[in-house]
Parts: sequence; C-alpha cells; structure tokens
Amino acid sequence: MRYHSIQPLKSRLGRSIGNLLVASLFLAPHALGQQSYVGRWDAYGGFMHLMQPSINLAESGFNLQVGIRLTNWVTGGFDYTVGTGHNILEPAMLIPSLQKQLSKQLSELAAMGLVPPGYKLTVPVDARTQSFQIGPDFPFRHFSSRHLLCAT
Repeated sequence: MRYHSIQPLKSRLGRSIGNLLVASLFLAPHALGQQSYVGRWDAYGGFMHLMQPSINLAESGFNLQVGIRLTNWVTGGFDYTVGTGHNILEPAMLIPSLQKQLSKQLSELAAMGLVPPGYKLTVPVDARTQSFQIGPDFPFRHFSSRHLLCAT
C-alpha cells in the first residue's frame, strides 16, 4: 500500500489562504465604506466591561449612546456608561505614607494582642462607576472617491 504525503495538501492550503489575504488587501479600497443614507437619530446600547489591573478591579455594565444630526456638518451626542464590580483592597495598593501608618498601627495592635501576629488586612469593596459625556461630533462625509478609515 502506498501512502501519500499530507505535505502537498498543507502547501496548497497555505497558498490559498495567502492568496485570499493578498486579494482582500487589494480589493479593500474598492469596497464601499460609507452609508448612502444617514439618519437624523442614532442610538446604541450594549455591554460594557471595564478592567483596572493595578487594583484588581473588573466591572461589567451597560453603555448607551444617542446622537442627533443637527446639520450636515455637526452631530450632538450623549454617552452614558454604568458598571458594577467587586474588589478587595490590600495595604500594597495604598500610597507609601499610608502603608507605613497602617503597618505601624497593625504592629501596635499585634503587640497589645488585639490582632494575631502577621495579620493581613483586606477590605472588600463593591464599586460602581458611572460616566456621562455630552458634546458635538464633526462627521466627515461626502468623500465619494476617497474613504477615510476612521469612526465618525
């Protein structure tokens, strides 16, 4: 029985994927990137996730954006975001002066026998973050031969 190598199949698949990627790069400028109709009102609502690794905080929530096209060159917009999360604060997250003050107080409490030696202080925190933004937007439109690659 004769076994065929799978290597020619891999190289043909790799060439096909490569050709598809190159073709998409050359055909992308010819794709229509702008809408033919722009409405007066625009609204969006969706999931929001905020992460702050330095304090080990992750918040999930909701984002709402509303816009009104005032003229053909200016749009007014409003953005509201709300998120909630849970965190545990530790002394290492504090500024150095507070860390020293806290370690001094904890060592005094340990000397008096009120806390066990080597006690690690942690404070659970429920966080809620809200942001409100309002202001103008100046959209770029009416570029029929050239399309800008930016969100407006």
